[in-house]
Amino acid sequence: MAGIAVWVQPAAIVHHRVQPSRLELPALIAASRRVGWGFCRRDFRAYGGLGLTALCLARLCKFAIFGPFRYGMARLSGNQPALLDLRLYAVRNGNYVMAAASCLLPMRCVQWLKLEAPVFRDEAGRATNVEAVAKKT
Repeated sequence: MAGIAVWVQPAAIVHHRVQPSRLELPALIAASRRVGWGFCRRDFRAYGGLGLTALCLARLCKFAIFGPFRYGMARLSGNQPALLDLRLYAVRNGNYVMAAASCLLPMRCVQWLKLEAPVFRDEAGRATNVEAVAKKT
């Protein structure tokens, strides 16, 4: 699209240095909040209000149907990573729904419900709003 050549190397191995603090629960939850909000904004731009409403309902139904089953299986097996994954999935979907409400509802309702985009911090620790980041791209 942008006229940039891209090469793919499936056998490439990439190592990432991740700060230990980014693997702690509060950082994972914050990242899940931002991802949910970002997915919603992307879907709203791509599909508009009606499409976003359908996608939001589909996400809620999927979570309502499969969430309790996944939770029960993870609890019975004692699978802590699966429980963490489900918790982050719930946070991501919850923020998707909140972002959808902020896109679809009148501004007065958004302000009354206090639906604010999560804060994004870059590597230097500078804070900015997800909406501001989305406008830059």
